[in-house]
Amino acid sequence: PNELVFLICQLACNDGGQTFSVLRQVSKFFHNITLPLRFASISLSSATQFTRLNRELPLLPPTHSVRHLFISQTPENLSDYISLLQITSCTLETLSLYMTSGPVSTALIASVYRVSFPNLRDLTISGFYSYPLAAKMPQLRRVHFVGNRNPLGLLDIGFDVLFPSLTHLRISGVSSAPAFAEELQMVL
Repeated sequence: PNELVFLICQLACNDGGQTFSVLRQVSKFFHNITLPLRFASISLSSATQFTRLNRELPLLPPTHSVRHLFISQTPENLSDYISLLQITSCTLETLSLYMTSGPVSTALIASVYRVSFPNLRDLTISGFYSYPLAAKMPQLRRVHFVGNRNPLGLLDIGFDVLFPSLTHLRISGVSSAPAFAEELQMVL
């Protein structure tokens, strides 16, 4: 049945669009059945993609939802970035940000905490991240922070209140941080 084929395709199309592109070329049947998956998994690696997506996504029917978003490029316009987060926020399950441009990346990462993500389950932030002081992510289960060599004070922000469903917290890229090691030891 079509529903089963769609579910299988949905599970397969989580790689940024490559599998979708191949499946839609197999036959007219697969082209039609995978059409709602066109934007299910998005990988942004150029600034121009932000503008294009902000034009295309609002025009799509509700069945064409973005579930996974990977951003590895700083947008030219901050409003394009925030607009994209707001457009996709209701359906996103996975959000990965890889920002490497110093002060600009900190501001971009901080803006994530001002958007409500009711279905977000996985959040990965790589770059010089700010600490989440307020967040609307009730279903968030896994968080991975990368890029702060000494995240002293990170464990004092109240993850149980900010992310009530959190089960996994991963912190990578820590080096020469004896004060953070002591903080971690006290929490454990």
